[in-house]
Amino acid sequence: MSALARVLGTESALVHRVLAAGLPRQLDALADQASGAEGRAHLVEAVGTLPAFSSVEAALAEPGGAQNLEQAGELLAPHSWARGPRK
Repeated sequence: MSALARVLGTESALVHRVLAAGLPRQLDALADQASGAEGRAHLVEAVGTLPAFSSVEAALAEPGGAQNLEQAGELLAPHSWARGPRK
């Protein structure tokens, strides 16, 4: 998380607290979305188009890695299929 904190310009402890609070909610929302056929299809498509990275640390160490993580977050955002791609 120190690499993420560095990219964000904040402390690792803050990143840890935010992720600890937010990730379980994100996973619950994705599970709810996957319970329907349309949501499940969206998630399968989104996972298939995610930028490849082995870990957050590895992604942040690569050029454009923060943008790849942002794209992954957008693709997996609950109900992002209803909004369409962000331009």
